[in-house]
Amino acid sequence: MKIQISAKAEAELKAAYDWHSSIDPELAAHFQNHFSDTVRRMKQFPFAHKQIRDGLRKIVFRVFPYSIYYTLDKSKDEIIILSVSHFKRRPKE
Repeated sequence: MKIQISAKAEAELKAAYDWHSSIDPELAAHFQNHFSDTVRRMKQFPFAHKQIRDGLRKIVFRVFPYSIYYTLDKSKDEIIILSVSHFKRRPKE
């Protein structure tokens, strides 16, 4: 499956990366690696993760308190990442 990242999710990912980078550049690299690992898991098993509501799914990072919210477009064989959210924040629609 291909991955598409919405502009909103891209901005959230950049903000999270920048925040972690302001604390420690190595922490930011670690965060980025965990994002990549989470996306790999999502690609491997796109239907295995919790469905929040019709078509909206959620996968959590293993180490960082973040979730990726996504949908599937089966006709395009595509995963669309809608949001990258910290556990303490609710994703905006």
